[in-house]
Amino acid sequence: MMSAIASVIIIILCLCYFIVSMKPTLEPVNVLTPLFLIVVAIFIYVTSTLFLFLIANKLSAKEMENYWRINDISNILTNIILATAFYLYKSKNKKPTPENNNVDFTIPNDR
Repeated sequence: MMSAIASVIIIILCLCYFIVSMKPTLEPVNVLTPLFLIVVAIFIYVTSTLFLFLIANKLSAKEMENYWRINDISNILTNIILATAFYLYKSKNKKPTPENNNVDFTIPNDR
C-alpha cells in the first residue's frame, strides 16, 4: 500500500513538472531536454505499472505471466527514454578537445 501512495505522489510531482514546464511563454517548449525526458520516463513507468503492482498479489501465476509483459514493455520504453536523455545531456555538455595533446615531461628549470 505504501508503494501505491509513493507512486501517486510521484505521478502528482510529474504532472506538476509538466504543468510548470509547459506554461505559455514566448519561446516554444523544448521536449528534447534531458530533464524533460527523464520526467517522461519516470511518469511512463510509474503510471503503466501502478495498477499491475497493486493487483499482483491477487493474480494467479498464469495471469501474472500474461500481465507481466506490461512491466517488461514499460521497462524497455523507460530505459530507451532514459538512454536518450543521458545521450542528449552528454552531447550538449561536451568539453572542447584540447588543441595541444603533447605532454611536457621536462622540469620547469630545464626549459
